[in-house]
Amino acid sequence: MKFRRAITIIMCALAVACAFCAPAARAQDREEVVKVNGSPRTIQVHLPPDYSKKKRYPVVLVLHGLGEDASFIARISHFNKTADQFGFIVVYPNSRDGRWTVAPDAGVRTIGGFGRRRSILDDMNRPPSPTDVGGDPLNEIPFFNDLLDQVEAEYSVDLSRIYATGYSDGGFMDFRLGCQLADRIAAIATVGAVLPINLAESCSNWSWRAMPLLMLNGTDDPMVPYRGRLSGSVGFNLLPARESLKEWAKINSCGSKPERTNIAPKTAGGLETRVDTYSDCKDGAAAVLYSIEKGGHTWPGGEQFIPVRFIGKTNDDIDASELIWNFFAAHPMPAKR
Repeated sequence: MKFRRAITIIMCALAVACAFCAPAARAQDREEVVKVNGSPRTIQVHLPPDYSKKKRYPVVLVLHGLGEDASFIARISHFNKTADQFGFIVVYPNSRDGRWTVAPDAGVRTIGGFGRRRSILDDMNRPPSPTDVGGDPLNEIPFFNDLLDQVEAEYSVDLSRIYATGYSDGGFMDFRLGCQLADRIAAIATVGAVLPINLAESCSNWSWRAMPLLMLNGTDDPMVPYRGRLSGSVGFNLLPARESLKEWAKINSCGSKPERTNIAPKTAGGLETRVDTYSDCKDGAAAVLYSIEKGGHTWPGGEQFIPVRFIGKTNDDIDASELIWNFFAAHPMPAKR
């Protein structure tokens, strides 16, 4: 009995010692405030389990969609899991008025960092307006500059590997970041978004640096139509998905034709995906479109957060977060000449 008690005491002591000497690695999540011209904005930061000041980490900005917030896009995209697997920092910003691309006086109720949460269903029942998608965006560039300044000051960041991705309205903002923050953002990826015509026009003379782009779009998307301005369900100023890719390829000085491949569904009832790739581009950039046959307004490999009859089907045959990260990892910021 005394021997067994002694063994128990020794084992407990070893467990306590191990807890102090070699604590289990675990991911860290925190909410922070970024002040822009004195106004507070919130972001959520996710650090991978092995985070250490001795290393430099890539940073991925993940932008939420219309009427959503940072917590929502983190949940439906499963991006934290990808960050933990591959070892990078994720930052989820909250928009100021529940969306990134609408004038601030357009009557949108506040959510995100401060205010009442608003469901995407609220917006689905609202008549579309010409300023909805591709309209005049909020001037968010100062916010993203201040956000990056703060993240770079607080964490150990690889400045050559800062990226931006986003869903739906967040994807529209990513296109703008690709144009206006090309000195800080190495590559962008959009999910459920296409290129607004007015932004394509304003970026048409932007050629000082090629910006790698990855797009993922469902061909049956009821919210942001794959055929762009041919449908007015959410806006009237959008290029079709393939035309968006072609336009961006021109900006990147890519070759004239993309290479086409197909990804077969892994299971019965799965969704096939067509992949168009412009790879012969300036500065080693690329422009890639994943067209998900019969896919909806969803995050592939993520959560079916609203029934299929409202937003279409989620493709479980590909993992958008992992695809996006692999694309980002292949496209760091090119060295300055």
